[in-house]
Amino acid sequence: MSHSRISLLTELLKTFTEKELVAFIKFVESEYFNKDKKLVILLKKLRRYALNAEKFTSQIQLKVYEDTYCELPLKQTELTKKQYVFLNNKQHKLLRLAEKFLMIENLETNEISKMDLLYYLLIDRKQINLYSRNLKSLTNKLNNESIHGIGYYTSQYKVQEITLSYLIKNGQITATDNYNELQYYLNINYILEKLKYHLAQLTLTKAYKNKHYEYSSLTEISGLLKKPVYAENPLIQIYLGNISLVEKQSDEPFNKLFETLTHNQKILPAEFLLVFYSNLTNFCSAQIRKGNASYYKKLFDIYKIMHQYHLLIFDDFISSNLVKNIITVSCALKEFEWANNFLLHYKKVIPKKISDSIYFYNKGVIDFNKNNFDAAQDWFLQVDKISDTYEMGLRVFMLQCIFEIEQDYNEATKQSFESAKQFFKRNTKLAAINKKSYLNFISSLISLYKFKHKASKLELPKIMHQINSMAVVHKKKWLMDKIAELG
Repeated sequence: MSHSRISLLTELLKTFTEKELVAFIKFVESEYFNKDKKLVILLKKLRRYALNAEKFTSQIQLKVYEDTYCELPLKQTELTKKQYVFLNNKQHKLLRLAEKFLMIENLETNEISKMDLLYYLLIDRKQINLYSRNLKSLTNKLNNESIHGIGYYTSQYKVQEITLSYLIKNGQITATDNYNELQYYLNINYILEKLKYHLAQLTLTKAYKNKHYEYSSLTEISGLLKKPVYAENPLIQIYLGNISLVEKQSDEPFNKLFETLTHNQKILPAEFLLVFYSNLTNFCSAQIRKGNASYYKKLFDIYKIMHQYHLLIFDDFISSNLVKNIITVSCALKEFEWANNFLLHYKKVIPKKISDSIYFYNKGVIDFNKNNFDAAQDWFLQVDKISDTYEMGLRVFMLQCIFEIEQDYNEATKQSFESAKQFFKRNTKLAAINKKSYLNFISSLISLYKFKHKASKLELPKIMHQINSMAVVHKKKWLMDKIAELG
């Protein structure tokens, strides 16, 4: 009987960093948390055999069990039911320890969790001096913070809530209270949570036609939002601005949200800014796809701000697709020097396995847009497999380079165009409309290639009419520019 399966324990441990794994081993070794010494050995064996495997197979289970508990007969190929249940029970104990470890680790960085656990305990034990010292230290820290994100207001609310609990339990509530402060921070938190989820719902309804929500509960906060003390809060203004942008999809809310973000740049945390700048970049990209070229400059300005404030790196790396998008926008505005400097700056934070190919590809894009077609082709030829997105871009650019470079008609080149067409036809990951867009581009390029080298009787007006009659066509502007050059 096979017991191959996904193990909850190993799946959780796979998310641990190497530093966390080492710390967790020490945690399990502590007699305060665990008195079963075999669990330490089991953990080390799981780390050795299971964490790099896709599934916790029968063979891995057998090896882990044998190395941890007892030698098994040579002929045994999988655990017996009794052995499997025993191993599973031990893993369950380790899983509980792993959960406890994560909670304790969280307490080191999560002040709110610490407050919920420690401060109330100190009040209940009447350790008023220690409670007061901790609370004073936290209050001073919050009051000295110049960056005010959602976490700041949540912490301030918890401070007021705990303070009120202390006043009530010590019989001081009739003499003094903090209800005004408590209500203020409670309202800020309530408004922000409401707006956050409302924005998420609106975004989903715009993206998916099957999503429908009831929004009347949002009117509950309308009265609060009429009060300047809440309406003038930068975080609330930003949420409201983004909601307006999603609803109206126009220049006015875009410009207002961009202005609000940049105006409050220095008092908002990076993770908060990142979300809303990313929302603005998505809106710009959507406008560009609709043919609104003015948004290239707006998108470029946002990327420059994100670069300036170190908002382009996530978990120590920059997304390869983000690099591609930024270089594309820079080249559209002929910001070639900035693009080259950007590429050099971020090359070191691209995953090492693909960093050279990302660099070569985007250098090729820059040279192509500078009309250095031979240099661009040389860069593109050095690119190894990166991703499907890059592969499609690479194929299109290579076709464009061939079109620009070749002086005479070449039947082999026409065949390479046809080969590219087959590549896009067979691509099962492409949405139907995107596939059609690429295929229309290649068909149009073939027509232009034949006309350029007098290998077809088709005239430019006819080719232009064909392109304009297509519902979607990739790089339409470039095709039209080629028609103008050949006319």
